[in-house]
Amino acid sequence: MQFSDFGHIFVYNNTEQNLAVLQNVLSSGIYQTFTTGNIYQFLQYAKELSPDLMIFNLDDEKKYSEETGASFNQQIRLTNFPIVLTKPHNQKFSVHSRVAHYIHLPLEIAKLQDIMESYCLGHKNHQILFLSEYRPQYDRLHRSLDIGGYTYFEVHNLEAAEIYLSKNNPQTVFVEYNPKLLTARHHLQHNRIFYVDRQQDITEIEKFLN
Repeated sequence: MQFSDFGHIFVYNNTEQNLAVLQNVLSSGIYQTFTTGNIYQFLQYAKELSPDLMIFNLDDEKKYSEETGASFNQQIRLTNFPIVLTKPHNQKFSVHSRVAHYIHLPLEIAKLQDIMESYCLGHKNHQILFLSEYRPQYDRLHRSLDIGGYTYFEVHNLEAAEIYLSKNNPQTVFVEYNPKLLTARHHLQHNRIFYVDRQQDITEIEKFLN
């Protein structure tokens, strides 16, 4: 398989319905995609071709484990690429340390498109890169950012945050004040990094976002 200079996206698709949701975005001509339902082929090609982004459509993790003979977490533990896990809007996510983004389709298709552009094309100028632990709850910090109209790129994996920073230019970086992430700021190359609490508003740091 030969890849062009377009963004390279691998999609693990376990149903045709899932792929149909993504088709409008993936068929734009901006990205070169590889799609398969064979997990072993998927991971082997990823090692050889180094995609910019891996998207896993995973409706049923138990069924996935039964079909592949290994858990999803076991399959992705050695990958070095940003991973997006997608599920239908009515399903809850299991949290995995190697997953950078959790997307409910089709409701969050615009968010997925922003993720694809950021990793594949780069040169995005979000006001904030926000490294946080994934939680589905809508908290005070997110509400404050949304009310203020700030653009932010949220990621739940340190390695993916580093890749994002290598290609994009946020004004500042937020790191959730969380035991799992306390050392993260020492790995991120940026001159404005702040620890934030998910229950705070952003009054104290708004001056850095304008």
